Amino acid sequence: MKKLISTLLLMISAFIFTCPVLAEQAVSEPTRMDNFMESLKIMGLGMLGIFIVMVLIYIIILLIGKIPQKKDKSDND
Repeated sequence: MKKLISTLLLMISAFIFTCPVLAEQAVSEPTRMDNFMESLKIMGLGMLGIFIVMVLIYIIILLIGKIPQKKDKSDND
């Protein structure tokens, strides 16, 4: 149990000391955030395209379901 607690404390202290370094890198390199925002736009367009295709397939399925089926004359016998 003591080993687990010491390991957790070590991990937490390492995280606390590296956070300012990571924050400084994020501030000094704004292009990373710009790239991230651009990738979100591209991802959004891709998801929109998938949604539109799904709606089109759904509409086509509904239209196909409304087409009446031809009855064979042999079914009446």
